[in-house]
Amino acid sequence: MTDSPFTISKVATSSAEKRAISYASTIFNLFDSVLFTKQPADRIIANYFREHKKHGSKDRRVIRESLFSLFRWWGWIKQLGDYQQQATFFSMLASAAQLENHSWIDIRDAWLKFGNHPHLATPLPSSESDSVVDKLHLFKQFSQLDSCTLEQLLPTWFWLHCNVDSEIEKQALIQAMSSRPPIWARAQQSSTQNVLNRLSQDNIQAVGSEYFNDTINLGHNSINLNQVAAYTEGLLEIQDIASQVIGQTCNPKTDSQWWDACSGAGGKSLQLLSLMQQAGIEGHVTASDIRFPPSMSC
Repeated sequence: MTDSPFTISKVATSSAEKRAISYASTIFNLFDSVLFTKQPADRIIANYFREHKKHGSKDRRVIRESLFSLFRWWGWIKQLGDYQQQATFFSMLASAAQLENHSWIDIRDAWLKFGNHPHLATPLPSSESDSVVDKLHLFKQFSQLDSCTLEQLLPTWFWLHCNVDSEIEKQALIQAMSSRPPIWARAQQSSTQNVLNRLSQDNIQAVGSEYFNDTINLGHNSINLNQVAAYTEGLLEIQDIASQVIGQTCNPKTDSQWWDACSGAGGKSLQLLSLMQQAGIEGHVTASDIRFPPSMSC
């Protein structure tokens, strides 16, 4: 892992530029750490925020979303050059921010200025489209890298193991893999409609799901859950829909006994309990994990 190159050569002339340099230094170290250690990016950034309490919610959002956007568009962005070169990394950050339509425009413009990439357009053209085809056109427009393709957004090894002949299906696959996943949750101890109403009061545009009657889609935007009343009151449980499928498949019956042998944070165990409560039946759930004592009963 390399030392951060953002501490000496750039001079900020405004508060926005100072923040842009600070953000870039942090993001570089996190990005470099992921590549060097091969650990998941979410684990790296979670450990960082746990150890650095100084960052407020806005700082965390800029750092987190910028880091993940670099990986999301890395197949194109890496063609700008060596990320360990200071100017190149600034250009990469500006490019990622533009592809994602991030709201911190002053920070993005500072990154663009410090990058001073010979081919990067100034100012950057914008597009509100979420289509990966439109984003490819946008990136080619401001980077002048006409050789970029949709397939480059996924690694070469992926195509070796996932042979998709149809161009329509290939584009749909790339679109899905390059899109930010929604935040999934469950309503518990209350009806889904009541939870949706409570979320609306906090200006959170959430919707139910066609799959399960207690599933809630919170959209793609970052949410500070500690400021969401439905969450702090225990009416909303964050749980990915892939995990929710397991509990729904179990479909607990009255007096049934369940053992969640890999409970982790306990999401599936709580879901089983919630499903029993919804059905008005009694049952027993035992949750255990290698990180916890041998068993815990719910």
